[in-house]
Amino acid sequence: MPGGYIAMYLRISDDDGDIGLEKRESISISNQRKVLLDFINEDVTLAKYSVREFLDDGYSGVNFRRPGIQKLLKEVQEGNVECIIVKDLSRFGRNYVEAGDYIEQLFPLLGIRFIAVSDRFDSFENSGGIEVGFKNLIHDLYSKDLSQKIKSVKRMYQEKGKYCGGDVPYGYIYTGNKKTEAAKDIYLPDPEAANIVKRIFFMAANGKKVSEIAECLNEEGISIPGIYKNRTANQNYRIKNRTKNLWTNEHIRGIIQNEVYLGIYVCRKSTTVSPKEAVQNERTDYLKFENAHQGLVTKEVFDAAQKAIQTIGKRGRYKKDGNVPALQGKVKCGYCGYSMNYNGRSANKSYVCRMGKSCGSCLRINADVLERTVLDIVTAISAVIRQTEKREIIERSQEYLKSRKMREEQRILEMKAERYKTHRMFLYRQWKDGNMTKEKYIGEKNESIQKEAQ
Repeated sequence: MPGGYIAMYLRISDDDGDIGLEKRESISISNQRKVLLDFINEDVTLAKYSVREFLDDGYSGVNFRRPGIQKLLKEVQEGNVECIIVKDLSRFGRNYVEAGDYIEQLFPLLGIRFIAVSDRFDSFENSGGIEVGFKNLIHDLYSKDLSQKIKSVKRMYQEKGKYCGGDVPYGYIYTGNKKTEAAKDIYLPDPEAANIVKRIFFMAANGKKVSEIAECLNEEGISIPGIYKNRTANQNYRIKNRTKNLWTNEHIRGIIQNEVYLGIYVCRKSTTVSPKEAVQNERTDYLKFENAHQGLVTKEVFDAAQKAIQTIGKRGRYKKDGNVPALQGKVKCGYCGYSMNYNGRSANKSYVCRMGKSCGSCLRINADVLERTVLDIVTAISAVIRQTEKREIIERSQEYLKSRKMREEQRILEMKAERYKTHRMFLYRQWKDGNMTKEKYIGEKNESIQKEAQ
């Protein structure tokens, strides 16, 4: 059986032209998988190999910053792949320069077979050349052209105040009328979450600080927005903290500052510069549409709640003397998993869990003790690393000297063997010239052969 395996690569994305119901069905992941498996099973040579699948679902092909393709290329570097098979060249990549480098240079150099089934390309039967180059160029230009068209359409919808995707604010649900005039409202209130939003605004308007509001919600066990959406809307928000999920000041501040709760639809907050990469726009570039949906609070309540933001003191008081704590931002609470803040205002400088009562641990760690402990650990680790590096240097030096000595000894033996061959030629001439008897020539020649063999 062959030593490597067949790498079956599948990809689909909406960002580079994989749109339209008919086309999307033809290049769906399940369809790609079926086409490739059928092709492999029908080929006697390929059927002998084991098959491993690499998948990128929702990633554009205009670059190679895709987790699936990166795993595949790592396997290629480690020499585990015998053959790469894709449905068509555009599945592998739409950047004609990078895709061409891999298909026409790297893979042939490593002896890896590359097959694009729909394009009828097999690197074992043809080397690519101008045909593959043109196809990759066409895929690249098509992707860029379609990307510009999609951006233009999205911008047109934004200018008309229509929903063009993005996260639905906490407290609302999307109506589903993305591109029609069937409904006036873009969002509809989510009864359970909308009540929490209203409570937050009213507590802030009545003078409660954001930290006090967060503590109140945490004491009642109310789910944070991400957890709530995962539970009620079957979404898959990434929750950073695996220990506890608590309301933070940032959660509360983000809600209080969001004009969406006045019934204002805000769009064009960011601009996509490349697939999976966007930059934040200036607030002056935002597009705002009033009465786009039902507001959850009045303008009076909204303005009053802003005072809760304005009264929050600036952080970083410990920086007055210019000294920043070495571990600031690097210490996590062992009870709730959130960051611990440095408190340097008292004589007993310490790190305190920023979640306060919400955490419930009242954890406080002496800053000097913690920093000394970390320094001791880092010093010990550094000593081990230095000792290991020193030992490795010594071992490499010894190996080099040993290898050098062996090469010198080998060269000496080769020179001696060469001298014995030369000596036998001299004995032969002596015998031919009559200066040596045949018996003596044979005896000395055999002796020379034995010494050469030794």
